[in-house]
Amino acid sequence: MESENSTTVEFGMGESSIIRSGIAANTVNHPKPLLGMKFNSYEEAYNYYNSYALLMGFGIRKSTVNYSRKTREVVDRKFVCDKEGYKSNRDKIEISLRRETRVGCKAMMRVKLLEDKSWEVTGFVEEHINHVLSSPDKAKMHRSHQQFHKTQRCKKLIDSLREEGMPPSTISRVINATNGREGEIVTPQQCIDHIRTQRVNNIGHECISIIRHFQSMTANDPEFYFAVEVDSSGQMRSVFWVDGRSRASYLQFSDVIVFYVTYRTNKFSLSFAPFTDVNHHRQSTLLGCALLVDEQEDTFVWLFQEWLKCMHGVEPGAIITDQDRAMCNAIHSVFPTTRHHYCFWHMQKHIMDHLPTLGSRYGEQFQRYWGLWYNSASIEQCEEYWLKMKEKFDINEEGKGWLQTVYKC
Repeated sequence: MESENSTTVEFGMGESSIIRSGIAANTVNHPKPLLGMKFNSYEEAYNYYNSYALLMGFGIRKSTVNYSRKTREVVDRKFVCDKEGYKSNRDKIEISLRRETRVGCKAMMRVKLLEDKSWEVTGFVEEHINHVLSSPDKAKMHRSHQQFHKTQRCKKLIDSLREEGMPPSTISRVINATNGREGEIVTPQQCIDHIRTQRVNNIGHECISIIRHFQSMTANDPEFYFAVEVDSSGQMRSVFWVDGRSRASYLQFSDVIVFYVTYRTNKFSLSFAPFTDVNHHRQSTLLGCALLVDEQEDTFVWLFQEWLKCMHGVEPGAIITDQDRAMCNAIHSVFPTTRHHYCFWHMQKHIMDHLPTLGSRYGEQFQRYWGLWYNSASIEQCEEYWLKMKEKFDINEEGKGWLQTVYKC
């Protein structure tokens, strides 16, 4: 209950406004938190306690948090001295060469959510009885007082350096060498946290960003072609693009193209899929690119249909791929007149992986029969040697092993 003589005073700390109820106006300049002090949010409470800690010579961190059982919103927060608690025995072993930072300090501030959605200080321990407070010039070295990484200037600098391809460790070194703020450093982990936050915030907006980028490409290259596949909620699934030079090159060298799904990007887990061929100088040429959400047949069908639209309906004379059944089905569906070949390098790789196992299973003579079958000069000869190999080694043609898969392909 507030007394009749109580007052409410609002004052600013940085950009936040703090409400103090039940405290006399002449205590406004007193930095120490007091029971009954109110804040608009627990973040403001944290900032106030952190400012007090900087003035006194210690750092703070967020400790326990309690949630409402009904709404799951935060209803209670505790902020403690950064020397609160003790390291576990395992942590002590791992950092035995480092200086001990946890000494069981009891200093803390607790705030609780009220019905009017304000936050009230319900607990405060001022004393730091088992460690010495830092001097003013060293207090700002505590982690909670390292605020430069939260500024817009620093965030924009991290984004710019990230776009140049720098890793977080290099970004932190560059910023620390140029920020001009003595005692305030930006750690690689802080750079990583900001980059991760930016990625999460960008999810759902990639489609718009990509379309804008491709529209700017078409302004300089009228023959630039792109297509974006979206799901029912409007989220991007796959994207395909080809520049004008590649479209012209394909019309000249469409007799044989190569298509692979190479690797997944680490940012959105999209498979990168380039189309390539060889020109009249025996040089590899990039014809087009795609980022695919998965490697299912319907995804490949969408991609190959966009390829035909882009290339004026001209099917490739032949296409070389790896041994992917979904891809094979899509090629036969969209490119009915195209000859489909498996990549010799991929075939050899699979053979090297499986042949030793088959040799140990079927005996020494298997290598000779395999060589005859593998080097067949015609379909008839291939079938003949397959029958001999089946009978010799009792191979079940309906089995699901690698050897049966190779024969079916």
